[in-house]
Amino acid sequence: MKKFSKNTRMGTYAFGLSAVAVVIVIVLNLILHQLPASIARPDISGSGLYNISDTTTQVLSDLDTDVEIILIGETDRVDQRVRTFLDKYTSLSPHLIYSQVDPVAHPSILETYDTTSNTVVVRCEETGKQTIVYGSGFQGYTDAIITYDPDAYMYSQVLQEVAFDGDGQLTAAVNYVTSEVNETVYTLTGHNEVDLSTSLTSMIEKASLTMAAEPLNLLMDGGIPDDCSLLIVNAPGSDLSADELDMLLAYLEDGGQLILVMETSDLPNFNTLTQTYGLAIQEGVLGDRERFFSAYASTLGYFCFAPVLSTTSDITADITTDAMLLSAHGMLQVDPARDTISVESFLTTSEQGYLFIDAETSSDPQLDTYIIGATASEETANGTARLTVISSASLISETITTAYPSMSNLDIFMNAVVSHFDGEVTNTSIPSVSLSVEYVYVSNPTVWGAVFIFVLPLVVLIGGLIYWLNRRKR
Repeated sequence: MKKFSKNTRMGTYAFGLSAVAVVIVIVLNLILHQLPASIARPDISGSGLYNISDTTTQVLSDLDTDVEIILIGETDRVDQRVRTFLDKYTSLSPHLIYSQVDPVAHPSILETYDTTSNTVVVRCEETGKQTIVYGSGFQGYTDAIITYDPDAYMYSQVLQEVAFDGDGQLTAAVNYVTSEVNETVYTLTGHNEVDLSTSLTSMIEKASLTMAAEPLNLLMDGGIPDDCSLLIVNAPGSDLSADELDMLLAYLEDGGQLILVMETSDLPNFNTLTQTYGLAIQEGVLGDRERFFSAYASTLGYFCFAPVLSTTSDITADITTDAMLLSAHGMLQVDPARDTISVESFLTTSEQGYLFIDAETSSDPQLDTYIIGATASEETANGTARLTVISSASLISETITTAYPSMSNLDIFMNAVVSHFDGEVTNTSIPSVSLSVEYVYVSNPTVWGAVFIFVLPLVVLIGGLIYWLNRRKR
């Protein structure tokens, strides 16, 4: 019998091990290929780019209607991050039917869904509703999965990525096409009101609500239209006329829904509206000696503070982070015009709240708990009327919400919006993931620069020299 040499046996053994390893790798790949993307593709982006929020998990777990999600884009030009997120997202529910179509190979697809390339079509055959999610904000759309800084492009022609909003945009789209809700939100104009920020209108639309194309002018439009499900008045700078006041009072008495955000207390007819429903806006600027932000105490005093969030109100019960208010106005609860009106506050000061009117009257302020946000409700023949009053425009001021995104300001306002729809609407707004470059700032850069430029190279050089000398002596 022929004997194999030792080298031959070792070679055969190594070949066998290599063959087994290859087989194991192939089998593992086949197994992993069958796993859903949510398991097989863990998020290693570092910024949580592909994380799925609890809100999305809940929406998709409740999904009982088939939803088509169609990625339309040239195969080699679709952003890989968008494709990866869609793979992971659509694996979370058997009711999500995902496909990709290249418009170059199938040009009729653009006409079929009335869209353009680099978009995601979300449609539900059962409800007959469809919406488009844009892949990139560079196309001129602020509501997109990847958004860009418009100022950077306008002034320097630089495409600077700002955020990745795949989770928020897709969940809002799925919620919209499967929802039977058809509610329209109007904003009031004609009194120097402040426009709602783009981020806020986006959050409202993500809740499956429709923002009216044009703001409402009571006098020019002849009153409040029949399709107005909620009217928002944001920071009016001038007062209502007597006729406009009558229109708003009649709207509420007929079961209307109104949110009023006040910038100033010196508007008599607006004050009449709130007092009719049991809320009297007080003169002066509101501060809080207990809950002020100490970091700004030297410049803003007690007037920049965190309100107390009610744990019993549906609007704030689930909010776990502070809000930030500046230059708020205090309200006190008074007897409403009718016994059928009830008032529930959701934002207040602590017991150390006080009003600054002027130096003379505020030298010894009367400390009290002041209301900042409250909802007055009344049962009418046409349903429950609600008037929500927020006596601080800073709650939704873009200056604060942009500079301090971790504050709960917008979440509180959105919960207030949703509360006007008797549970038919849910707040599905999900924060986007920042794509901005985060710089690491080193304290004492001169010292650390000397360490890395001189000290460490010198240590390595000396260590190498010592090692070389020791080797020569052997």
